[in-house]
Amino acid sequence: MSTKAIKGNPPNHVEWKEQWRVGEGGWIPMNGEGNRGLVEPFPQYYFREGDNHIEGENNTLIVLGRDRQAESGNEVFTNNTLKKSDKSGYSNYMGAGAIDIVVGRGAPFPLEETQANSPFVLGPLFNTIRPATLEGYPLEGGALHPGVAMDAARIYISQMTDIDENFKIRKPLPYVHADDADDREYAFLETVGRTPSSGIMLKADKVRMHARQNIKLVTRGPEETVNSMGNPIKGSMQGIHLVANNGFNLDGTESYQHPMVLGSNLEAALHNLCDLIEESVRITSNFLEVQDRFNIKVASHFHFSPPGISLVDIQSSIQGIITGLELLTKGKLQATFHDINIVNFKTRFLTNANSEDHILSKYNTVN
Repeated sequence: MSTKAIKGNPPNHVEWKEQWRVGEGGWIPMNGEGNRGLVEPFPQYYFREGDNHIEGENNTLIVLGRDRQAESGNEVFTNNTLKKSDKSGYSNYMGAGAIDIVVGRGAPFPLEETQANSPFVLGPLFNTIRPATLEGYPLEGGALHPGVAMDAARIYISQMTDIDENFKIRKPLPYVHADDADDREYAFLETVGRTPSSGIMLKADKVRMHARQNIKLVTRGPEETVNSMGNPIKGSMQGIHLVANNGFNLDGTESYQHPMVLGSNLEAALHNLCDLIEESVRITSNFLEVQDRFNIKVASHFHFSPPGISLVDIQSSIQGIITGLELLTKGKLQATFHDINIVNFKTRFLTNANSEDHILSKYNTVN
C-alpha cells in the first residue's frame, strides 16, 4: 500500500544521487550537507529558437525570449519534440519579447523523466495541471506521485500577451447597483474581446511586497491615454480591483465585484445620519412634552353640572400620574440618554482621530 507523498518529509522525494569523493571515502550522497552540492531532478525546459537563458542547478531559470501561452497545444506534455509547436501566444509577432523568471518547475515533486524513462521536457506551467503521465510515479519511501504539477513561483514579463487568459484570471461579474436609476459609471475589469497588452504576472503560493516607507498602486493618469499597443484606454478600465478566490464564493458560485467605500465620504454620511437621528429625537421629545401637558389637563379636569362642580375622577388622576412618570422615564429620559449615546458614537468612531475605533485608517487611502 502506497503512502501519501508529503513535500519536505523526507527532504528528498527521489533517491539522492551520489558522487565519488576521494577525501570522504568513496561515494557520497549529494544532499547539500556540509560543502556538498545538492543534486535534484527537474524537467528540461522547452526552449525555442532565439531563446537565451540563465539556468541554475536547483530548478531555477530565467528565460529571455518571446511571449508564451499557457498549455499551448502539445507544448506542455509530450516528449515527442516533433509534435511540439514553437508558435505560442504572440511569439510570431514583432514586439512580443518576454522574460520568464521561474523557480520550482514541475512542483511539488519535480521529475527529470517520465514513467517511460524518457527526458521530461516542459514548457512553462502558468497554471496547475493534472497530467496522467505523472500520476503514480514512484517516489521515495513508497509514496506515489499525486499527478499534480505546477511551477512553484514565477515573475512573467511580456511586451505583448493575454495576461488574464494565460493565467486563467477570471473576469468577475461587474457591480450591479440595487437602485436601477443609478447611472453612475463604475470601473470594471473588461469582459469582452481578447485584446493583447503588455503585462507582468507575479504568481506563487504567497506573494509579499514590503516597502520601508510606503506603497502606491497607481493606474493611468492624464498622460496615459493609450496603452503600449497603441489602443485608447477607456475611463472604465483605470480602476484597482481586489478579487478574492478568483471571483468565486467559497461554495463555488460567482461573486460580484463591489465598489470600494471612500472613508471621508462615509464619515460625512454618518455625521449626517447622526444629525438626522438627533433631529428625530428632538421631534419626539417635543411631542412628548406637548402630550404630557395635555395629559395633565385631562387627568385633573372636572365637569360643571347643574347641581355644581363635580368631583375629580380619581382613576383618571391616578392614571395621569402614572402616565406622566412613564413619559418621563420611558420617553424624556431615554431621549436624553439617546443624545448622550449619539455623542459617544461620534466621538468613538467619527470625530476623535486618535480613537482605536475611528473608521478612517491612519495609514491607507483610496480614491
